[in-house]
Amino acid sequence: MTGGNAANGEGSVVTAPKLVALTDTSGLRASGITYPGTLHAWRWLYRHRHERGLADAFRRIRRRIVVDPERYVELVRQRTPL
Repeated sequence: MTGGNAANGEGSVVTAPKLVALTDTSGLRASGITYPGTLHAWRWLYRHRHERGLADAFRRIRRRIVVDPERYVELVRQRTPL
């Protein structure tokens, strides 16, 4: 069988979310996030993630803190008034 059928789940690719280390500010900028711009500001945001409604954008993998850029942008857009 060639091509696959997306309705049956054949041929569809499931990818894990792209996670960027909190300390990799250039990687965060490359993923489209321009604010906050400093490592100090990112750490502050991580400490206050629950108060700011951004807890779903951060994950902890062992000792490393990572950011899901797509989820971060979604949460910021939801919180931004038009």
